[in-house]
Amino acid sequence: MKKIKMLTAALALLALLPTAGFALADISAFGGYSWGTSDTIDPSGFQYGFDAHINTEFLYFFQLGLGGFYKKSDMELSYFDRDVDYNRSTAGIDAYAQLELPLIPIDPYVRFRSAVWEKVSGQVIDNTEYFKSYSVGGGIFLTVLPVPGVIKLQLFGEYLYDITKQDGHKVNGHTFNLGVRADVL
Repeated sequence: MKKIKMLTAALALLALLPTAGFALADISAFGGYSWGTSDTIDPSGFQYGFDAHINTEFLYFFQLGLGGFYKKSDMELSYFDRDVDYNRSTAGIDAYAQLELPLIPIDPYVRFRSAVWEKVSGQVIDNTEYFKSYSVGGGIFLTVLPVPGVIKLQLFGEYLYDITKQDGHKVNGHTFNLGVRADVL
């Protein structure tokens, strides 16, 4: 039993060691639609943005990325039965874990985002918040152009569940994004 525990611990430590000695960077551009609900406000609208990561691979099948994102949203806010337009800009930390399936051009992933900075401006709301917005979700990368060692071009679709505290209101939201991502060496 003691040998099994030691073997399990050794395998767990090996899983944490990167299998690739280089950092792979990526950059993505995306656009999508977001909507949310709370007790007093219901925001919805289109958004666009970009993100970038420094990546490392583990066990040949997993890729982990840590980086940042910027997102701009043109939203319509239903505020006490009144429709109001406003703009929301967010920037923050983005992390993902991707399963790279060999010989298959589809790679699923999970993502976590935390908005470090958020600026909301409009007719009813005009403020700046810090560390008040979080997202968690997942999606699929579809490789459309592999060039070994140089670049990999992928299309992706993702769903994110958002939790935001804006101007004293907690808003639970949903986001669907489509985008393009380039992996570079």
